[in-house]
Amino acid sequence: MQDDLIAQRVAVLEAQYDALRAELHAANEKLDTLLRITAMGRGAWMALMKVGGVFAVFAGAAAWLWDHFR
Repeated sequence: MQDDLIAQRVAVLEAQYDALRAELHAANEKLDTLLRITAMGRGAWMALMKVGGVFAVFAGAAAWLWDHFR
């Protein structure tokens, strides 16, 4: 009787363990996706800042030329 109860409890624990592992695996996949999206966003932000910097240099040069030769 005691062995059956122990076996039943172990079976329940194993089922719960398997369910937790599946949930953890799904959460890890979601986290990997979020990290990939974040990395793409960071790269896009840096590219935008570089383009903006180049634009600011050209705008500053144009303003200097305008002021200097006016």
